[in-house]
Amino acid sequence: MFRFTIRDVLWLTALVAVCACWWLELRNRGPENVKLRAENARLISERDTAKWEFESCAKVLMKRGLSLSYRGYSVQKKTRPNHSQLTTGKFVDNGRSA
Repeated sequence: MFRFTIRDVLWLTALVAVCACWWLELRNRGPENVKLRAENARLISERDTAKWEFESCAKVLMKRGLSLSYRGYSVQKKTRPNHSQLTTGKFVDNGRSA
């Protein structure tokens, strides 16, 4: 028959308690992660739509000779050297994370 000291029983109790807490945390975090991933996907879709709308409006304005910028994002016209004619527009992210 096995003989256990009180020290062995305390170590085993601590180990079981840590494992049980870790398992409960992982189990309870699962539904929250699913909700957060769904919310993240929705926000990414909204961001992409907003970028598309911004670029569409900027292209119209650039055809009329105007420029557009909003919160660090800008649409700038590209010109050839020594030419003042508008050639293409490009969406520029000025260091902000999108």
